[in-house]
Amino acid sequence: CDGVHNTCSYSKIGEVSGNLAGLLATDQGITTPFAVHSDAAPTVYITGNPAQTAGVTRAFERGLVNVTAVNPYSNQSEKVANFVADQAEMRLLHMVTADPARTPTVAMFAKPDYFLFAGARNCNTPCISINPNFNWNHGDVAPEINTTFMGLVGPGVRHLGVDHGVWTDHTDTRPTVLALLGLKDDYRADGRVIFEILRSDATPDGLHQDRAALRRLADAYKQLNAAVGQFGLDSLKWRPLPPAAVPPATRASNSSRPSSRR
Repeated sequence: CDGVHNTCSYSKIGEVSGNLAGLLATDQGITTPFAVHSDAAPTVYITGNPAQTAGVTRAFERGLVNVTAVNPYSNQSEKVANFVADQAEMRLLHMVTADPARTPTVAMFAKPDYFLFAGARNCNTPCISINPNFNWNHGDVAPEINTTFMGLVGPGVRHLGVDHGVWTDHTDTRPTVLALLGLKDDYRADGRVIFEILRSDATPDGLHQDRAALRRLADAYKQLNAAVGQFGLDSLKWRPLPPAAVPPATRASNSSRPSSRR
C-alpha cells in the first residue's frame, strides 16, 4: 500500500499506553507513592518532595532508568526510558520555573511509542496496552517528535520555499513575528529573530552588519540554549565513567562533580 493509490490497513494502531506505577512495582520493586503529569515524557512528583540526593529519590530514578516492558508492536522486551533527568539536568533543559511547587522530582523521556500514566501499583489489569484513540505523541526527546516544520509567509518574509539550512526551535517564532511587526516584549525571550528568512527592508537595524558573523553566533547560541540543541542533548546523555576507567590524575576532580545527576 502507498496510502494514495492503494489503501493501507493495520491490525494494530495507536500509542502504547503504560501504567508507570504498575511497571515500577512489578518490574523494579519500586512502590514509592508519586504523582505524575502523564505524557510520553512524564514528570514525576514523589510524595513528600524528598531531596535530590535522598536514597528514595535515587532508587526511584534507577527504577525509571531500568524499567522494562513488552512492546505490543514488536513483542520484544525493552527498556521504556530513553533518558531520565533529575533537577540539575532539568535546569539545563529549561524545565524549571520560578515556582518551586511546579518543579518535578524527576523527568522521564520514554521511547516515543509510549504514553505513561500512574495507575494502580500492580499489573492485575495489563500495564501495557495499545490505545487506538491516540496515534501520535509529543513532548519527548526523539527525532520523529522534535523535528517539525514551521511556515512563515507575509510582508517582509523572503520567498525561500523549504529551507533545511536554518536550525531553529519554537522559542524563535515569537521574536521573529515581533521583529516583523516592529514590536518588543517587556522581558527577554529565550529565542532569537530568524533573520535569515527576512527581507533586508524588514530586518532590524542591528542585524544588517556582519551577517556572516551573526549567523555563526546565532547557530552557536541555539546549540547552547535550545533544549534539544547539541549541549542539551549531550548533557542529557552524559554518564559518569566507572572509577576504574578514570585516569588517576583526574580522579579528584571527577569526585567533586555534583551528585544530582542521572
